[in-house]
Amino acid sequence: MRLIRRIEDYPLLTIIILTAVMLLPSLGELKVTIMEARNFISAREMLMHDNWIMTTMNEVARYQKPPLPTWLTALAGLIFGIEQVWALRLPTVIMVALLGIYVHLFSKEFVGRRLGLINGLIAITSFYVFAIIFEAPWDIYAHTFMLIGIYHFYKALSEPLGKRMIYAVFFLACSFLSKGPIAVYALLLPFIFAYCWVYQRNMDVVKKIAVFILGGVAIGSWWFIYVRLADAETFMQVATQETSNWTSYQVKPIYYYWSFFTQSGMWTIPALMSLIYPLMVRRVENRKAYQFSFIWTLGAVVLLSLVPEKKSRYLMPVLIPLAMNTGFYIHYLLGKSHASFSKKEMVPIIVHYGILAGVFILTPIAAFVLVDSDALPVTFENLVLCITIWGFGILTLMGIIRKDFYNSFYWSVFSFVLLLSLLLPLFNRLQHKNPNFKSIKGLNKQVQVENTPMFYWDRLSPEMIWEYGGSIPKLNNNSQNIEFPINDKFGILLTDKENFDIALVKEKYNVTLKNRYDLNVASPDARRYRKRLVTYYYLLEKK
Repeated sequence: MRLIRRIEDYPLLTIIILTAVMLLPSLGELKVTIMEARNFISAREMLMHDNWIMTTMNEVARYQKPPLPTWLTALAGLIFGIEQVWALRLPTVIMVALLGIYVHLFSKEFVGRRLGLINGLIAITSFYVFAIIFEAPWDIYAHTFMLIGIYHFYKALSEPLGKRMIYAVFFLACSFLSKGPIAVYALLLPFIFAYCWVYQRNMDVVKKIAVFILGGVAIGSWWFIYVRLADAETFMQVATQETSNWTSYQVKPIYYYWSFFTQSGMWTIPALMSLIYPLMVRRVENRKAYQFSFIWTLGAVVLLSLVPEKKSRYLMPVLIPLAMNTGFYIHYLLGKSHASFSKKEMVPIIVHYGILAGVFILTPIAAFVLVDSDALPVTFENLVLCITIWGFGILTLMGIIRKDFYNSFYWSVFSFVLLLSLLLPLFNRLQHKNPNFKSIKGLNKQVQVENTPMFYWDRLSPEMIWEYGGSIPKLNNNSQNIEFPINDKFGILLTDKENFDIALVKEKYNVTLKNRYDLNVASPDARRYRKRLVTYYYLLEKK
């Protein structure tokens, strides 16, 4: 169709618009996660204290993560307001768009603009690429910056040392300042292995690899070196704890990542098909490019599998070369004549597009029929959105019937983007099943007006500190001694009432339970309910 042809003429604009439509509507609505809260608190304290180097969380040194993502978060907060959650998430959405753009640009170097756009669209709509911005925001920065660095490094391989290598080193340094050596290990090393295996491995390439890695790591390490010199004891404690986690925390068997292709979400079946090497290597137009993306993908999975600590979200960097690899299978479908598909070849195609079409057609209908009107109000905008998704779903289904996989691909992408823009905020509203939900927002201003210092007793979740709107110092206590503040009246927040030594406290203070705050949106009997999101506010007044 003419619309799709025009879209292919403007690939970068297409990726930017689809990313914005997919993610911007939900930015301010989704619940702040624990990892986001840590980042937001550090960003808030950067702006409050003008402390951009020695990063803190709740006024305590926090060196677990490098500061670049927090700098960008703080900058967004400075421009739009530090309390605007949508603004603090905006940089991560920009990083998703940049990731899609550079998957397109990098792919175009090997397989042309059309397949480059396909790969870029697969990348931004892969599940953990967009989900990671909420679950672990540091990752999207580290791996996007690394991809940009890899792209410029690839261009520098065919040029004398110059501005391309400077760009490459700069973005590798940015990646290092986002999450240390993680992206170097999980994305860069398998890329280098795949490139040298498939394309070239002469001394000139080796020299440029050395310049790229050593230059980027050297520049990107300045923050680590500075903090190590400025606060050596704390830094070493953090470093020891972080490295010990690699072998003692969340340890999983080596085969834990074998289902890695399922993390691509809607592209699970095409991703699996693209990994069947004997099938694909005889069907692709550019065999070397396919071998390159195939080795890069599996190399990343192997390296990640060697680390004892494993989490599903750690697979996010694998989705970058996997998007390129999956694109070969999609491109094979688009370039083959309708009559030349065998019955066996049609099975995964029909299953893939059939499932997607069914989801796109049925979900908007089910949303209005089954969902409470408070969660999904019947507005003109929602009706237009649902009808559009339904229409794209019908077009996807018609493409399957006609074996028009070219249009079906694009209609399925458009449908998914619109569906996600509808479901992400809806999902957040549907989770609100907790009758005891009570936000701690407002308590900070209240105690300031009442001139009541606030402390916490045992532990306090980052989400609670973020919602509170300011720092809360810990009251030093143990079973034998409590360092009470000099104030006649002060407040205490505690998560576990059993750890609150009432008898010892009541010797000196009148203790009054003032409130209970519960940030859980899930009902108390649900598996997602977390006790750490509950805190009790006690007021202590000296006798």
